[in-house]
Amino acid sequence: MRKTFRYFFSILLLISMVLGFTGCYYDKAACDQVCAAAEEVSQALIDCDRNRLLELSTEDYDIISTHDWLPSLDLDRVLDEDKFEVVDYIRSTMTIDISPGTVDASLHDGTGEIDVYLTMVNYDNVYADETNVQNIRSLMRALRNEEDVKLIRITMTFVYEDGEWKVSNLWDVYCAVYGFLNVDVTFPHPVSEAVIGGQWQYLANPVDIGETANYSVTSVIEMDLVLDPEVPKVDCSGVYYTVSFEDELVYTSDPGTLTGIYGPEQDPDYTRAGYLNSGSYSIAFYDENDELLCENTATVGLY
Repeated sequence: MRKTFRYFFSILLLISMVLGFTGCYYDKAACDQVCAAAEEVSQALIDCDRNRLLELSTEDYDIISTHDWLPSLDLDRVLDEDKFEVVDYIRSTMTIDISPGTVDASLHDGTGEIDVYLTMVNYDNVYADETNVQNIRSLMRALRNEEDVKLIRITMTFVYEDGEWKVSNLWDVYCAVYGFLNVDVTFPHPVSEAVIGGQWQYLANPVDIGETANYSVTSVIEMDLVLDPEVPKVDCSGVYYTVSFEDELVYTSDPGTLTGIYGPEQDPDYTRAGYLNSGSYSIAFYDENDELLCENTATVGLY
C-alpha cells in the first residue's frame, strides 16, 4: 500500500518541481535552505519531538504545550492504553513529503514558504462504519485493513532569524498534522449497564419506574425501557421486548427498540368492542443475548 502512495506522491512532487522551477532560481540558496528546514520540521513532526519543534519554531511553544486537548506529545504518558494504541498506529502510517517546486524564499526579505503533503491512514473511513468501533480489537483490525489514505496539503511559512530559517506558523501546522489525536476512542456500553427500569405510559394515574400499572378500558398499553443518561454510548441495537397475557407469550418485537407497545400494530386479540381483554399483562425487555433486562406487569380492566 505504501509503495503505491509513495509512487503517487513522487509524480506529484515532480510536477510541482517543474512548475515551480523558475520561481526560485533567483534566490536558490534561500530556497534550498527553506527546503532543508522544512525537512527538519517534518521529521520532528513525524517523531512527535516536542523539544525539536520548539527549537525549529519562532512561536512560543508554551501556547502549544498548555493547550487543552494536548498538554504533551508524550503520547504513551498522557493517553490511556486504548487511545494510545489507536493514535500510535495512525501516527506510524504518517508520512510528510516536501514539495520543492512550491518553495518561495528570499534572504533579502527573510521570509519563505513551502508546501508539504501529509498522508496517513484514512481513519475517517474506519469511523464512518459503526461496526468498526465496537471495541479496541474491531477498531484496530479495521485501521490495519484500511487501504485508503488521507491527503492533506500544508503550507509551512518560515522567517530567517539569527542565521536560521525557522517555521513561523507552527501552531497551524501542528493542528493540521496532529488532528488525529482528537479521534474518539470510547466504545458502546452494554445496555445492561444502563438500565434503570420500565416506565408504563398512557395511565390515568401515572406510576413510578418499576411499579405495576392499572389500565381501565384501553386498546393499547406501553412500557418504555428507561436508561441512565449518564452512561455514554449505549448499544441498544439488539434490544427487543415480549408481551405476555396471563403468563402466555403473545408477542415478540423486532430488535432495536426501547418502546414496548402492545396495540393495533401488534395485532392483539381484541374484544368485540375493540379493547384489550381484561387480565394481567407483562412486558419484558431482553438484550441481543436474550438476557432479561427488565420486566413489569400491568392489569387491564374493562371499566
